[in-house]
Formats: sequence, C-alpha cells, structure tokens
Amino acid sequence: MIDVNGDGQLTIEELKLGLSKIPGINLDLSDLHKAMTMIDTNQNGLIDYTEFIAACLHSYNYLKESHLRAAFSYFDKDGSGTISREELRHCLQSDDFTLKDHEIDNLLNGVDSNADGEVDYDEFISMMKTV
Repeated sequence: MIDVNGDGQLTIEELKLGLSKIPGINLDLSDLHKAMTMIDTNQNGLIDYTEFIAACLHSYNYLKESHLRAAFSYFDKDGSGTISREELRHCLQSDDFTLKDHEIDNLLNGVDSNADGEVDYDEFISMMKTV
C-alpha cells in the first residue's frame, strides 16, 4: 500500500505519503529521515522489502516485550523487581476463586529457578516462553 509504484522499495516520499494516511501518526520530515536512516541498513537511500519486514519484526518484538513487562508489573505490586508469594496470592485471588496456599507455593516453586522465594523478571520471561 505504501509502495505506490510497486517497485519493492520505499522512497522517503512514499513513506511520508503512506504514513500520513494512518490516523494518529504525525511525523515531521526530520523524524522520517531518522526512521529512514535506521531502517535503510544497506544505506542506498531506499527501504527495500527485506528492510521493511525486518523493521516490522523488530517493532513486533518490542511490543511483545512491552506487554511482558506490563504483565510482570501487574504482579510486582511494590515495584521491587520481584514477585513475592504475597503479591502472587493477592493477584490470584478473587471473590469467585482463590488458590490454596500450597497451590500458590507449587506455582511459585515451579517458576522460582534460583529458589530465593520470589520470581524475578528473567524467571517470569522463562515461564512465559514455556507457556
């Protein structure tokens, strides 16, 4: 859609025109040049198909990481960088359903690979990758 002439490459003009059609994206020419410089890895002044796909995948991975960070923060109520047994219990209780203490212990112990009684971000990520 952005590649107006269909040659498999984006010029700065095509990028500017294509992005201007997306609601909520307001980039000035300076921002477009910065984006072009970052995405144009072979430095030929154009964004070719593979560079465009690579930039999209990088963006996707960044968003995925930010979602994981947000999920971890939901459990890490005190912002300490770890999820304690009490924080886990608090997040997993509701009016309809509450895990028993031994179930929370089993859950925590299954994720807590360094056996310090808390789940750090790396342990959380490791758990999420196995789900």
